[in-house]
Amino acid sequence: MTYYDVLGIKSTATDEEIKMAYRRMIIAFHPDNYKGDKDFATKKTQELIRAYKVLSNPQKRREYDAALAPQASGGYNGRAPAGAPARKSPQKRRGNKRREDKTAYRPASGTTWGKMFVVAAVLTFLMVSAFITINIILRTIK
Repeated sequence: MTYYDVLGIKSTATDEEIKMAYRRMIIAFHPDNYKGDKDFATKKTQELIRAYKVLSNPQKRREYDAALAPQASGGYNGRAPAGAPARKSPQKRRGNKRREDKTAYRPASGTTWGKMFVVAAVLTFLMVSAFITINIILRTIK
C-alpha cells in the first residue's frame, strides 16, 4: 500500500489536495473521534502522519515517487521506498470495510434506559420543588 493509497488520493494530486485529504482522514480516524477500535485508530493516525510528512515535502515526495516508479529496465527494484510502511501479510477481512459505520448507531440498553429514567425523575423533582418554593415566597410577599 502506497502513501497515496493511505491518504486516498491519486499520485498526481496537488499539494492542496494532499493537505485536504490528510485533514479529512486525520479527523475521521483520530482516536478521540473514532467510534471503533482505539488501537486501530491510533495505528491509522500514525500511518496518516507518516504519509503526510513524505508527500507534503516536495523533495521527499520526488524521492518517494522515484522509488515507486519502475526502473528503466521495466522491473521494480524489489525494495520498498524509503519511509514506506512495512508490508503486512494478507488477512481475511471481517465485516464491513468501514468500522465506524458499525458503531454509529447503537440502540439503548436496559441500563441506559434506567439511567435516563433516574435523570428524568430527579429533574421532575427539582422542577416541582422550585415551583413550590416560588409559590411560598410569592405568598409571603403579599
